Amino acid sequence: MWESRVAVCGPCAERFRGDAWQLIAAGLRGGKGVPYSVTASGGVRDADSPSFGLVHSHVLGPDGEPLRCHPRRGGDVCEHGVAVACWQRHAPDDPCLGEPLCPDCFDCEGAVIWNNLLGELWRYTTVYLPRKLAKLAGHPGAVA
Repeated sequence: MWESRVAVCGPCAERFRGDAWQLIAAGLRGGKGVPYSVTASGGVRDADSPSFGLVHSHVLGPDGEPLRCHPRRGGDVCEHGVAVACWQRHAPDDPCLGEPLCPDCFDCEGAVIWNNLLGELWRYTTVYLPRKLAKLAGHPGAVA
C-alpha cells in the first residue's frame, strides 16, 4: 500500500508512513487518545523474542551510564549451582557480552532454531499484520 502512495506523491506517502507508525505505536503503548492501560495487555512484550537464558549484557541507564549486568540482592543460584547474578558494568566491547551466565541453563538449541526461522517469521509478520490491521480498521478491499 505504501509503495502505491509513493508513486502518486512521495511527500504524502512519507507523511502517511509516519502517521501509520504513530497510530500503531499508540495502539501498543497508549497515547494519542488511546489509554495507557493498553500496555497491561502485554502486546508489546508478546512481540519480543523468547528468552533463552540470562546472558551478560551492556545496558545503559537513562543518563547514558552503564548499568550493572544482572544485579541480584540474594545469592541466587541456578539448578547447576551457578550464580545468576553479575554486578559488573560491562564495556561495549567486553568479550563476555552475550555469553550465558550459566551455559547449562542457556537453551542454545532453541536460540539457534529461533534465529534460523526469524527471517521467515518476519516475512509472515510483514505480510499478514497489515492485512489484519486493515480488516480490523474496516478498510475497503482488505484481504484477511
